[in-house]
Amino acid sequence: MMRTEKMTMLALGLCGVTSLAGCGSQSDGPSSSSPASEESVGSVGLQLQMASGATIKSASYTITGPNGFSKTGTVDVSAATKLSATIGGLPAGAGYSITLSATSSEGGTSCAGSGSFSVVAHQTANVTVAVTCREAGRTGSVLVNGKLNICPTIDGLNANPAEVQVGGTIALSALAHDSDAAPSALSYGWTASSGTLSSATAQSPTFTCTAAGPATLTLTVGDGDPLATCADTLTAQVNCSVVAKTPGTYVAGDIHNHTTCSDGSISMQKLVRKATEKSDGNFGLDWFVQAGHGGNGNRNCQLVEDASLSTPVYPFIEGKGPTNTWVASGVTPKGDVNGTGTNQNMWRWQSIQEFQYQVVEYLSALKNVPLFIGVESVVAGHEHTSMSVITGQTPRLWTPRPCPRLPTPRRYRVARRTPPSATPPRSRSGNIASIEVTVTPAAASPTPGTARFRTARTRPTPAGTPPPRS
Repeated sequence: MMRTEKMTMLALGLCGVTSLAGCGSQSDGPSSSSPASEESVGSVGLQLQMASGATIKSASYTITGPNGFSKTGTVDVSAATKLSATIGGLPAGAGYSITLSATSSEGGTSCAGSGSFSVVAHQTANVTVAVTCREAGRTGSVLVNGKLNICPTIDGLNANPAEVQVGGTIALSALAHDSDAAPSALSYGWTASSGTLSSATAQSPTFTCTAAGPATLTLTVGDGDPLATCADTLTAQVNCSVVAKTPGTYVAGDIHNHTTCSDGSISMQKLVRKATEKSDGNFGLDWFVQAGHGGNGNRNCQLVEDASLSTPVYPFIEGKGPTNTWVASGVTPKGDVNGTGTNQNMWRWQSIQEFQYQVVEYLSALKNVPLFIGVESVVAGHEHTSMSVITGQTPRLWTPRPCPRLPTPRRYRVARRTPPSATPPRSRSGNIASIEVTVTPAAASPTPGTARFRTARTRPTPAGTPPPRS
């Protein structure tokens, strides 16, 4: 086995002996002519040397000569370091030619060459054959046909409006172009860090805010190019806000509830705390009207359930809760009362004027929340038919500024309807009396505050004329 780069050399020799055994190792093919006698034959010696890196395992030869002589065969060089052979049995004569061919085992190199010689009987003619080897190509080329695609460009992302309250919607639209309009039409993709989109693939979807805070919107525009980086991307930020409560504009309140002053189960103080405080478990209302049943009741509604509800107007008294009756607490109902013993009932006009309104005014100033008192009218066969709010309760100087813990005495005019069977002062114009009330809270005193009432004399009002404002 021998490697060659450009050329293989073949040496031919004529054997000048009578016996060809030992003149070479070859596989002789059949001769096209009758073999000559030993005295008239000779031989040729071959030697092929490879200089490249190719591996030759065998070589083929063809010898032609005078009188139509022809001989073919192969030389096995798989275990040799060079190609050489002595080919005998050639008739003596001139005009011989030999052709050699070989192919590398890898198939990448092919060799071929020829030479001429003459044969002398009992001699070996040496001949050198120039063999040209051609290697297969080691490199190639590629024909590149480029296909130009201009990637799309986003021209703008519109979000209108840029801020809405939670639950509101924002109109989105994408502006983009593709100069070569290929390989396909523009496609749109939307994503949002929060909230929801009406469509993730439309050119102009809508966005809905679901949580307060900024939301990032991402737009991606592609033209069908398989390369992901060809798509263009743009982001925009919108803001989802919460509804701001403006004092005096957006308010929430309640107007139907009962206390122990009528037929309820809790004190006025506990009801106000439940309605106005903003801690967990309470309602945090902006205003509140305590509107219980009219008529009468036998429970002392100035009493509270525990010390946490104590006020300078009505301190907590140990052992006496809001279910204690008026008489059992040492308070005598006025007017034509019903009930006997400790279960005597007090008319609502008395419990409001002398007891309930004082704590309402105090808590209104203390909590800086508008508090009012209302009354339901009760008729036979029905629980209640209507409701009204007693007028003149809002202090003239009440403002959103924090009020003192102990409000100063004030005068208010209260219009009240005379309960049945009661004998309050009457005006000449009917059973509506204008009552002037002065409330004086008792500062941290165990003695409840007092309310003074007097009848303001009124003149008759012509029919059809609305009553004057209090």
